[in-house]
Amino acid sequence: MEEYERFTRTTALKRLFRRGFLKLNSWFFGRRVRIRIIGVQYVPVLKPYIIAPAPHQSHIDTGFVLFAVSQAFGREAVNRLMPLAARDLFFRKSLLGIWEHFWNATTNAFPFARRGKGTVKSIEHACRLIRQGYSV
Repeated sequence: MEEYERFTRTTALKRLFRRGFLKLNSWFFGRRVRIRIIGVQYVPVLKPYIIAPAPHQSHIDTGFVLFAVSQAFGREAVNRLMPLAARDLFFRKSLLGIWEHFWNATTNAFPFARRGKGTVKSIEHACRLIRQGYSV
């Protein structure tokens, strides 16, 4: 199995973690932050799309994008969204790989190499995900 393929597999435990995270995420952005979502009419939700957020100063934008997509288009659309996450930050090898599995299970993210030889492989995998019907 190719290294990236393990991040697109769905298991019962992954679905449980993801459901819990999305509920917490919905509570946080819907009730605590109270954001307003505009411009959803420009997202081609019926086919794969790429969301390119502006450079950020925190990691809250992934949660925000997941919330906005789920509010605008429902759970199925958010399940077809695969955020790119920095391999060197979110997918570091830790105790039994627990952190990388938790991050992938909750946000559906897959590792993206920002520098070095792995960058081309990461871009190729993102393109493959889009061809398979996922949005990134």
